[in-house]
Amino acid sequence: MTTGANIDQCLSMSLTVEPAKLSAVRRDIALHLDGWGLEALTDDVLLVVCELLTNVFVHAEGICDLVIEPAPRCLTVLVSDTVTAPPTKQRSSVSEESGRGLVLVEALTDHWETAITDMGKVVTCTFRTTDDATSVPQAPPRSKAAVGGYRHRDSCPLGLQRHHAPQEPIERSITDMTLMLDSRSRTTFRDPRALFNAVRPHVKECTYNVFESPGSEGDLWERELKLLMRDNVMVRNMAERILDNAIAYTITAMEHPEVHLGVGKVVDVGVHQIILDTPVYFAVCDIYNGGRYKHHAPLIERRTDGLVIRTADFINANGFRADEELWAMDGASCSPCDDKVPDSH
Repeated sequence: MTTGANIDQCLSMSLTVEPAKLSAVRRDIALHLDGWGLEALTDDVLLVVCELLTNVFVHAEGICDLVIEPAPRCLTVLVSDTVTAPPTKQRSSVSEESGRGLVLVEALTDHWETAITDMGKVVTCTFRTTDDATSVPQAPPRSKAAVGGYRHRDSCPLGLQRHHAPQEPIERSITDMTLMLDSRSRTTFRDPRALFNAVRPHVKECTYNVFESPGSEGDLWERELKLLMRDNVMVRNMAERILDNAIAYTITAMEHPEVHLGVGKVVDVGVHQIILDTPVYFAVCDIYNGGRYKHHAPLIERRTDGLVIRTADFINANGFRADEELWAMDGASCSPCDDKVPDSH
């Protein structure tokens, strides 16, 4: 089943989870999925694994075993730790910082469950690897200690791009919210520069400063790039990477206010640049936030719960290509932005 010379039939790791080191784990998983010919599952599997490992980091002192094993019609992910309390799905409001992890797990997998053992617990997630609906793996008989449930992969309630998405939008309910799913293709990535430049006709204020002042030649993306380089003294290549990821984060935060996201200090420099150029930022809100202003409400203390890496995964799932190196720089630290006021990030 493998297509690479050094790819094992089963990936097994004993881990002490540290958010700053998750990028190496993610790379190893992606390498194995590609070697097994299952690269189409990469985004979903990485996001689910990241959620499960974050739970281990928060609740089980970061110590766990991870096993990922392909089979003819499915891929199985198992995460075991020494805590016997099963994970529970919570009803989280927009302003809460946690409680959505199992919602994502349930949405992205075909089946998941938790089994309590003498050593702790094992969370098992299954992904279908074929389009044949009759091949969805069935769950083994459950013990009284097992929890979990089925969710068809096309029923993702968060609007994530599906690998086998239906052609028409589907309405799904998540806690108290009703959202519309789209069926954007995963064969191409969304271009931050093109999306940012698309707001140009909606810039209505201070148009001389934005379009005609010295140095404003070029498109809006080029304008923000010049401002970023002027104020932060960085080389162009780094400024381009930061700006692209800042745009991807800002648009994703606007498109998915129901998901708690957080940006690291490096990418946050670009986010702040976008927000400070208020005529342009108002236009971004007009296009991508339904005409509503997206507030910026920072907290004083930074978070260290792995939210930055989870945000990068979600940005990938939203059709962008997150710069792994930039997000890994702040893997254990999050910019203190939060949904403390309505419609904020």
